[in-house]
Amino acid sequence: MQLPKLPIHLRRPLLVSLAVGLSVVAFIPAVFTLVGPSRGRPNAASGHNPATANPVTGACCGAAAGRHRPAQLLQAQASAGGVIDGSTNPGAIPDDRAYHMVLLTTAASASDTAVHQAGAASIIAKMQLQPPDATILASIANQYRTSFQAFISVGSTSSEAAYEQGRAALTAAAISDLSAQLTPLAYARLVVYTQDEKAHIKLFPFPDMTSNHAGLWDRLFPIKTVHAMNAYGTAYRTESEAGGAVYATVVTDTSASCSCHKSSSAVTIKARGGSANFSTGLVGPLAQAETVYTLTGDDFVDGTIEVDSTNYSWCPIFNGAFINSNNTDWLPLRTIEAYYYYTGNNIYNRCNPNGNCDSMIGVGNTTPQYGFFHVTEINIGPVHFCQANLQEALTKCYSPDPKP
Repeated sequence: MQLPKLPIHLRRPLLVSLAVGLSVVAFIPAVFTLVGPSRGRPNAASGHNPATANPVTGACCGAAAGRHRPAQLLQAQASAGGVIDGSTNPGAIPDDRAYHMVLLTTAASASDTAVHQAGAASIIAKMQLQPPDATILASIANQYRTSFQAFISVGSTSSEAAYEQGRAALTAAAISDLSAQLTPLAYARLVVYTQDEKAHIKLFPFPDMTSNHAGLWDRLFPIKTVHAMNAYGTAYRTESEAGGAVYATVVTDTSASCSCHKSSSAVTIKARGGSANFSTGLVGPLAQAETVYTLTGDDFVDGTIEVDSTNYSWCPIFNGAFINSNNTDWLPLRTIEAYYYYTGNNIYNRCNPNGNCDSMIGVGNTTPQYGFFHVTEINIGPVHFCQANLQEALTKCYSPDPKP
């Protein structure tokens, strides 16, 4: 049976109606894809997203496609690996990343808090530099931090590779200045210290935006250029000691060309006699937290000092946390009861040396020629710090030591 043909004046409106109908049908799933399923938002107080509370590995900010919820994708990325852990593979941490962390944590200016300034000085003291070299390192580190903060505040519309090259150039220039201005011995100690610090660094790949949702508004009306990345965010922590006080510094750096990440760092020191803590809260891509705990009489017993740190970073375009890392360092603490004699220049040596706190610098204002001391030895990595309390002034050395 043959259908009758419509008059010519009715055919065109019908075709237009069919075209409009098909366009609407096609638009509905497209809108659903753009909007995607609802997802948790970061908690303003804690900086954590309840929908993606798992530690994450994974690169941020590129064209959004695919239909994975962030938590599902993050779990898949975590299972596949991707985090570079310096504690198990320090050789995989690039030199420039390690120098970057060392320079940030040794930088201090008059506008920083007293804890920050003292902590930076105590980190430099770990390298055992002479005063002129320590001053040079502090100055170059402070210039570097200023330049880096200016660099990340501007951001970039170029590729992530170009952004990383710009950042690496800043670090290379600072290293060149250090090599030229420090004495050879001081520079060698800086190099050794930086290599040792790789054990305290973790690198987290930025989330893969090619497999995730961006928000509807971001997709329809992007206000910034975003790129697929092959870069890493950095989580770092370090401890130091000065004058009977233990310092801990934690850095989270997820600076990127999109200038979109929000990071936080938190640190807590726990000892027998008390504790100290600090958190930055959720700030920009670079978050650095420091705290200090001063040893008390209750701490002069054998045991450990616990240092807990948290690194966290959120990508709003990815709509998920890609760093949520907790770490605990245990600093061995051992007590010594021994006899010492004064050698001048505020230095005491053990009457019965055995390799443990055989020499101490700066034990207080009282300087008897001989003395009986209670000493607390704190092991922070390859460095042993000795904090002494004079118990009794003596007229000569005695042997053996009560608690060598």
